Amino acid sequence: SDSIAAIQAITATVCKSHLVADTTQILNSLGTRANTTLSWVPGHRDIPGNDRADELARKGSEARPIGPEPFLPLTSAALTEERTNYLHKLHISRYKKQTYSDKGMTPLLALLESHRQKPISRSSKELKQLTWLLTGHSPLSYFQFKIGMENTQFCKYCPDTPETSEHFLCKCYGYATLRLRILGHITMSWHEALACKPALLSNFIAATGRLNQDNIFQNSQFRRGAL
Repeated sequence: SDSIAAIQAITATVCKSHLVADTTQILNSLGTRANTTLSWVPGHRDIPGNDRADELARKGSEARPIGPEPFLPLTSAALTEERTNYLHKLHISRYKKQTYSDKGMTPLLALLESHRQKPISRSSKELKQLTWLLTGHSPLSYFQFKIGMENTQFCKYCPDTPETSEHFLCKCYGYATLRLRILGHITMSWHEALACKPALLSNFIAATGRLNQDNIFQNSQFRRGAL
């Protein structure tokens, strides 16, 4: 065959294609009666067997399908991708109609649009901190002030600015050097930040040390009544 992908599919340990499974079964059956070897050959080099295979493939693609009608000339991979895209758009559409706070909705929408169904492979601690940051329910002063755990909502580096998740990750000048070194920007937008790989976001969070708590209700240096 002149198709490396076809040879790799047939010799793979995992098979998800009915066509590959049928081909493998035929080759195994053939192998019980004769020595059978799979080899790659360059295409369009006047190799008789390969030219004959190309000719049969063309005839097969031009022939009417065999089986019960109606026929759907789409591969299972194409159908899976279309279904995935539809469900993703439906998820985004329904989420946008919710009456959640913009401080939580905006980053989560940006994350969904940037990474879709990609799994985030991080440690449990890193996933916890990312969840804190994206939902806004975190040890940062803005949320702690809202729940009565701190007596100020403002950033200690930027005294007139609430320490929200967006400010901490994207704007705070106290972490500008770390942000530039790890994320490549001195300041950035939510969408720019959440287009970064989750590993980089986790590295930034770890480098600041700002979210190093076991839970979001731990005592803070700014706890209400402490001053």
